[in-house]
Amino acid sequence: MSALPPWFPWALGALGAGVLAWAALSQDARLAEASPALPSGPTPPPPRRPPTVPGRSPPPSPAPTSTALSLFVPLFDTGALAGSALFARITGKTGAAREREILAAVALGAVAPRSVRWVAVPVAMPGHTGIVYVSADYVSLGTDRDAIRMPMQAPTAQAVADRFAALLPTKKIVDMIWRAAAVRVSPHPFEPGMHGAPRLSREDSFFYKASDDAIEAERRGMDGLVAGAKKDIVLSNLRRSSPPRMVIYGWHQRDGRPVQGLSNVHAPTYVDYSHGTRLVARRMLVDGREADLADVLADPSLAALVSDEGPIRSSRY
Repeated sequence: MSALPPWFPWALGALGAGVLAWAALSQDARLAEASPALPSGPTPPPPRRPPTVPGRSPPPSPAPTSTALSLFVPLFDTGALAGSALFARITGKTGAAREREILAAVALGAVAPRSVRWVAVPVAMPGHTGIVYVSADYVSLGTDRDAIRMPMQAPTAQAVADRFAALLPTKKIVDMIWRAAAVRVSPHPFEPGMHGAPRLSREDSFFYKASDDAIEAERRGMDGLVAGAKKDIVLSNLRRSSPPRMVIYGWHQRDGRPVQGLSNVHAPTYVDYSHGTRLVARRMLVDGREADLADVLADPSLAALVSDEGPIRSSRY
C-alpha cells in the first residue's frame, strides 16, 4: 500500500470539524423549534414575599403578583392502594398506631386527587375582598375510584396540612365553604346501637366506613365543592386554654345551621367518625394581591376576611 499524502490528516480533521458543526447547528435548530419564545423587554423583578410574623415559619414558596396563583400540587401515586384496602389496614387499630397508618398512606401519595383539588371560595369584610383556596372535599385516602374520608387526630390533620402547604379552616371559612358548595350533604349521625349498628365506641373505625358510605350514597357521584359531610377541625381562639384543646365546628344541615357549634371540649388526640380534615391553601388573595393566610389571620386590620373571632395568631395544632 502506498503512503498517505502529507495533507491527508489535515483534510480528515477539517471534515470531522465540519460534521460536528453541522450536528450542533441541527440540534440547536431542533431545540429552538421545541422551546417557547422568550418574552422581549427587560426582565421583571422577582416577586416580593409577604411579611413573616416572628416565631412562624415562612410561606412555602415565593408570592406571585398576579391574581392567578400557582398553588401547591402534590404528587399522587397512580398505583396507590384503594381506600378499602387502606381501611382494612387501620381496622382494629387505635390511637397512635392508627394515626401512623394514616400518615404513612399520605406520605406515599395514597390520597384521592378529587378530594384535595383546590377550589376558590370568595371572602369579604368591610373595605376588603379576598379569595381562599380550599380542598374540594375532606381529605380522603385511596384513589378517585375507591376512597374513604378519613377522620384523624388534630396533630395528624396538621401534619397532612403541612404536606399540602395548607392550614386548617376557621369557623368563618367553614361557613363560606358551605355557602359556595356545589354539593351539600346532610349530616349522617351514627351512635352505638343506632340503626342496627354494633355497640361500639364512636371512635371505632367501623363508624368511619359507615359514615363515608352514607355520604357517598347521598353524593351520588356529583362533583364539585362538597360541604356538610363532616365536622371540621378548626383554628380558633378557643384553643388558648390550658391544657390545649382541639376545636371543632360544622356539620351543616340543609338549612345552613351547623349541628356542631364552636366547641373545645375535646383534647387534640380525640377523633370520631364525624370529624373531617379540610385543607385551606396558605396562599390566598387579598384585594387582588397575594398574601399568606397565616399572616392575614394574625393581622387585626384583615383578620375579619377569614375569621369572625378577631385575629387568630395560633394557626397550627
